[in-house]
Amino acid sequence: MKNLFFSLVTFLAFVGSHTPAFSASLTLDSFSEGAFLLQDGGNDFWDSDDTRINSPFTERRRVYGGGLGTWSISLEPSSGTLDYSITDIPSGQSTRLGMSIRYSGNTVGLLGYNAFSFDFTSVTGTALLDVQVNNQNVDAMIPVTFDSSGPLLYPFSNIAANDLSSISDISFKVTPQSDTFSFSLNEVSVVPEPSALFLFLLGGAGIFWLKRNQVRMQDKKRQRPRWVDLVD
Repeated sequence: MKNLFFSLVTFLAFVGSHTPAFSASLTLDSFSEGAFLLQDGGNDFWDSDDTRINSPFTERRRVYGGGLGTWSISLEPSSGTLDYSITDIPSGQSTRLGMSIRYSGNTVGLLGYNAFSFDFTSVTGTALLDVQVNNQNVDAMIPVTFDSSGPLLYPFSNIAANDLSSISDISFKVTPQSDTFSFSLNEVSVVPEPSALFLFLLGGAGIFWLKRNQVRMQDKKRQRPRWVDLVD
C-alpha cells in the first residue's frame, strides 16, 4: 500500500512539474504597451488603433471604437489600464456601438482553460460583453459588471467555437446599454479549469512531500547510533 501511494504521488508530482500552463491564469494583455488615444472628434463615427504587442497568445492588438455620442478610448502604459467612456448617446437610439479588441497573429491553444478573465477596476453604467473566437458567431452576451472581490469571468461554454486547440483570432466587444457608460480595464487573461489547477497543486504537494521525506531519511542516517563491539 505504501509503495502504491509513493508511486501515485511520484506520478502526480511529475505531471504537476511538467504542466506550467496550468499553474495559474495566463495573461492575454496587461495593457503595459502600445499607447493610443481614440475619440469621436466631434464628427468621427469610428476610429481604430493597430499595435504590435508582446503577448504569449498574439502579436497584434486592434482596438476599434465608435458610437452615436461622445466617446473616447485611451491606453497609457504607465497606468497599465485601458479606459473607455461614452456619453450623450441620443435617446431612443437602438445602435449603441461601443468598443472591441481583436487579437490575432500566433496560433495558440486554450485547452486546459475554461474562461476569459476581465480585471475591471471600475465600471459605470450598463453594457454587454461578448467574445468571438476564430470569427465564430456570438453565442452569448453577459453584463459588464465590477466586483471588488474578483474579475469578471466569461466562460468558454458561451463561445460558439467548438475547437479551442487552434486559435488565431480572439475578439472582445463591449456594447453600452445606458446613455452613459465607462470602465477601466486592468488586464485580460484566461483562467485554468479547476481540475487542471487541482492536479497542478496536488503535483506540487507531491514534490514537497518527496523532498521532505528525503530530508528526513538523511537526518535519520546522520543520527543513527554507532554500535560498539563489546565482545573481547
